[in-house]
Amino acid sequence: MVNFRLLISLLLILSSCNCDDEELTLTRMDYVGNELRVDGYYYYEFESDVPRVAIYFLYKNGIVIDGGSPAVSQISEREQQYESGEYYDLIKSSKDNWGVFKVVGNEIDIERWYPGDPPLKVFLNTGEIINDTSFRITSFSNPDGSDPEARDELYRFKAFSPKPDSTNVFIE
Repeated sequence: MVNFRLLISLLLILSSCNCDDEELTLTRMDYVGNELRVDGYYYYEFESDVPRVAIYFLYKNGIVIDGGSPAVSQISEREQQYESGEYYDLIKSSKDNWGVFKVVGNEIDIERWYPGDPPLKVFLNTGEIINDTSFRITSFSNPDGSDPEARDELYRFKAFSPKPDSTNVFIE
Protein backbone atom coordinates (compact mmCIF):
# COMPACT_ATOMS: atom_id res chain seq x y z
CA MET A 1 0.00 0.00 0.00
CA VAL A 2 2.92 2.33 0.69
CA ASN A 3 4.21 1.89 -2.86
CA PHE A 4 0.77 2.74 -4.24
CA ARG A 5 0.65 5.98 -2.22
CA LEU A 6 4.19 6.83 -3.31
CA LEU A 7 3.22 6.24 -6.92
CA ILE A 8 0.10 8.42 -6.62
CA SER A 9 2.13 11.18 -4.94
CA LEU A 10 4.75 11.05 -7.65
CA LEU A 11 2.10 11.21 -10.39
CA LEU A 12 0.46 14.20 -8.73
CA ILE A 13 3.77 16.03 -8.51
CA LEU A 14 4.61 15.30 -12.14
CA SER A 15 1.16 16.26 -13.38
CA SER A 16 1.33 19.58 -11.53
CA CYS A 17 4.50 20.52 -13.43
CA ASN A 18 3.80 23.22 -15.98
CA CYS A 19 6.03 21.83 -18.71
CA ASP A 20 4.35 23.60 -21.60
CA ASP A 21 6.61 25.39 -24.05
CA GLU A 22 6.66 29.15 -23.73
CA GLU A 23 4.29 31.01 -26.05
CA LEU A 24 5.34 33.52 -28.68
CA THR A 25 4.45 37.06 -27.65
CA LEU A 26 4.54 38.60 -31.13
CA THR A 27 1.40 38.06 -33.15
CA ARG A 28 1.97 36.70 -36.64
CA MET A 29 1.04 39.34 -39.17
CA ASP A 30 1.44 39.34 -42.93
CA TYR A 31 4.52 41.25 -44.03
CA VAL A 32 3.40 43.73 -46.67
CA GLY A 33 6.39 46.07 -46.55
CA ASN A 34 9.32 46.44 -48.88
CA GLU A 35 12.00 47.12 -46.28
CA LEU A 36 13.39 43.59 -46.72
CA ARG A 37 13.36 41.14 -49.59
CA VAL A 38 11.68 37.81 -48.92
CA ASP A 39 12.55 35.95 -52.14
CA GLY A 40 15.50 34.12 -50.61
CA TYR A 41 17.24 33.83 -47.26
CA TYR A 42 19.41 35.88 -44.92
CA TYR A 43 22.69 34.53 -43.60
CA TYR A 44 25.21 35.56 -40.95
CA GLU A 45 28.78 34.26 -41.10
CA PHE A 46 30.41 33.31 -37.81
CA GLU A 47 33.31 31.28 -36.49
CA SER A 48 32.73 28.08 -34.56
CA ASP A 49 34.69 24.86 -34.85
CA VAL A 50 34.64 25.74 -38.57
CA PRO A 51 33.33 28.82 -40.42
CA ARG A 52 29.52 28.61 -40.41
CA VAL A 53 26.47 30.58 -41.47
CA ALA A 54 23.24 31.07 -39.52
CA ILE A 55 20.28 31.17 -41.92
CA TYR A 56 16.83 32.74 -41.63
CA PHE A 57 13.99 32.47 -44.14
CA LEU A 58 11.46 35.33 -43.91
CA TYR A 59 8.01 34.92 -45.47
CA LYS A 60 5.25 37.31 -46.51
CA ASN A 61 2.95 35.57 -44.02
CA GLY A 62 5.16 36.79 -41.13
CA ILE A 63 6.73 33.39 -40.46
CA VAL A 64 10.45 32.92 -39.94
CA ILE A 65 12.23 29.58 -40.31
CA ASP A 66 15.62 28.87 -38.81
CA GLY A 67 17.55 27.36 -41.70
CA GLY A 68 20.20 25.94 -39.42
CA SER A 69 23.89 26.75 -39.17
CA PRO A 70 25.71 24.72 -41.79
CA ALA A 71 29.44 24.94 -42.32
CA VAL A 72 30.29 27.35 -45.12
CA SER A 73 31.72 24.38 -47.05
CA GLN A 74 28.30 22.64 -46.84
CA ILE A 75 26.00 25.45 -48.00
CA SER A 76 25.42 23.83 -51.41
CA GLU A 77 24.30 20.58 -49.80
CA ARG A 78 21.98 22.45 -47.43
CA GLU A 79 20.50 24.43 -50.32
CA GLN A 80 19.74 21.14 -52.06
CA GLN A 81 17.87 20.04 -48.92
CA TYR A 82 15.86 23.28 -49.02
CA GLU A 83 15.03 22.83 -52.72
CA SER A 84 14.08 19.16 -52.48
CA GLY A 85 11.79 19.60 -49.47
CA GLU A 86 14.01 17.35 -47.36
CA TYR A 87 14.76 20.19 -44.92
CA TYR A 88 11.05 20.97 -44.49
CA ASP A 89 10.37 17.28 -43.82
CA LEU A 90 13.02 17.40 -41.07
CA ILE A 91 11.65 20.54 -39.36
CA LYS A 92 7.89 20.39 -39.88
CA SER A 93 7.35 18.67 -36.54
CA SER A 94 10.10 20.51 -34.65
CA LYS A 95 8.85 23.68 -32.98
CA ASP A 96 12.33 25.05 -32.35
CA ASN A 97 12.79 25.91 -36.04
CA TRP A 98 9.82 28.26 -36.20
CA GLY A 99 8.91 31.78 -35.21
CA VAL A 100 7.55 35.10 -36.39
CA PHE A 101 9.05 38.40 -37.41
CA LYS A 102 7.87 41.98 -37.41
CA VAL A 103 9.18 45.04 -39.22
CA VAL A 104 8.39 48.54 -38.00
CA GLY A 105 10.19 51.33 -39.79
CA ASN A 106 13.85 50.34 -39.92
CA GLU A 107 13.63 47.88 -37.02
CA ILE A 108 13.17 44.12 -37.16
CA ASP A 109 12.09 41.77 -34.39
CA ILE A 110 12.49 38.02 -34.79
CA GLU A 111 10.90 35.92 -32.06
CA ARG A 112 11.19 32.16 -32.09
CA TRP A 113 11.51 29.01 -30.06
CA TYR A 114 15.03 27.84 -29.31
CA PRO A 115 16.21 24.27 -28.90
CA GLY A 116 16.88 22.92 -25.45
CA ASP A 117 15.34 20.81 -22.76
CA PRO A 118 11.56 21.00 -22.58
CA PRO A 119 9.88 23.25 -22.15
CA LEU A 120 11.16 25.25 -25.12
CA LYS A 121 12.02 28.87 -24.42
CA VAL A 122 11.15 31.85 -26.60
CA PHE A 123 13.72 34.56 -27.28
CA LEU A 124 13.62 37.83 -29.17
CA ASN A 125 16.24 39.06 -31.61
CA THR A 126 16.03 42.81 -32.23
CA GLY A 127 17.88 44.72 -34.86
CA GLU A 128 18.07 47.43 -37.46
CA ILE A 129 17.40 47.20 -41.17
CA ILE A 130 20.30 48.60 -43.17
CA ASN A 131 18.74 48.18 -46.63
CA ASP A 132 16.45 45.68 -48.35
CA THR A 133 19.22 43.06 -48.46
CA SER A 134 20.77 43.34 -45.00
CA PHE A 135 19.91 43.76 -41.35
CA ARG A 136 21.93 43.73 -38.15
CA ILE A 137 20.78 41.93 -35.00
CA THR A 138 21.86 44.08 -32.06
CA SER A 139 20.10 42.48 -29.10
CA PHE A 140 19.03 39.03 -27.92
CA SER A 141 16.63 38.97 -24.96
CA ASN A 142 13.60 37.47 -23.30
CA PRO A 143 10.38 38.43 -25.11
CA ASP A 144 9.69 41.21 -22.58
CA GLY A 145 13.11 42.74 -23.32
CA SER A 146 14.64 41.61 -20.04
CA ASP A 147 18.14 40.16 -19.75
CA PRO A 148 19.34 41.63 -23.04
CA GLU A 149 22.62 40.51 -24.57
CA ALA A 150 24.29 42.85 -27.03
CA ARG A 151 24.85 41.29 -30.44
CA ASP A 152 26.49 42.41 -33.65
CA GLU A 153 25.28 39.97 -36.31
CA LEU A 154 25.11 41.24 -39.87
CA TYR A 155 22.66 39.21 -41.97
CA ARG A 156 23.00 39.45 -45.74
CA PHE A 157 20.47 38.41 -48.35
CA LYS A 158 20.83 35.66 -50.93
CA ALA A 159 18.17 35.23 -53.60
CA PHE A 160 17.01 31.63 -53.45
CA SER A 161 14.12 29.55 -54.74
CA PRO A 162 12.29 27.42 -53.93
CA LYS A 163 12.27 28.16 -50.23
CA PRO A 164 11.05 25.58 -47.71
CA ASP A 165 7.29 25.59 -47.14
CA SER A 166 6.23 27.94 -44.32
CA THR A 167 3.16 25.88 -43.42
CA ASN A 168 3.34 24.70 -39.82
CA VAL A 169 1.11 23.58 -36.95
CA PHE A 170 2.73 25.81 -34.32
CA ILE A 171 1.76 29.33 -35.42
CA GLU A 172 -1.70 30.51 -36.43
